[in-house]
Amino acid sequence: MDVKLERIRGVFERSMVALSLADLEEVDCPLVLANARFETLTGFSFRETEGRNCRFLQGDLDNGRARADIRQAIENRTEAQVVLKNRRKSGEAFDNLLFLHPVSVGGQTSRYMLGSQFELTAAENTLEEAMAHAGALSGDLERIGAVAERLRMQRRRYLADASAALVTAWARRI
Repeated sequence: MDVKLERIRGVFERSMVALSLADLEEVDCPLVLANARFETLTGFSFRETEGRNCRFLQGDLDNGRARADIRQAIENRTEAQVVLKNRRKSGEAFDNLLFLHPVSVGGQTSRYMLGSQFELTAAENTLEEAMAHAGALSGDLERIGAVAERLRMQRRRYLADASAALVTAWARRI
């Protein structure tokens, strides 16, 4: 795994919400990261999901409109929120409030799509829990943005150092 994803992995491991990361540049947008909360929610280990599109969680459930919204968010690399019917590894269906957020690392266009999953239930505190989830997700996105910014700064510093070395070597030849 490259350095950029390793740094994002640290945010994932510390997160209090279910997170997954799909690579938008690869065929069928496979998962490249998922955290323990994702594993707990879905019942699938990361080893079982790595390299697969999250679509497999939908199984035979009808999610036509939500799937169209997800496709549009991926194509346009924009944020989205949808409610999907998903299946856990056990086969149990659940309603998943999915938050999608494009992530760029190293100054490139948004190469990744971060997904955060939240189970909707009939419980009275679902709205409060969903709001807390959104707040935690916002903090995670800020931390991922900080990681991306540090990587950009390191790259700029490297380019500046490399440029300085080239100019110095060139100047010695004159």
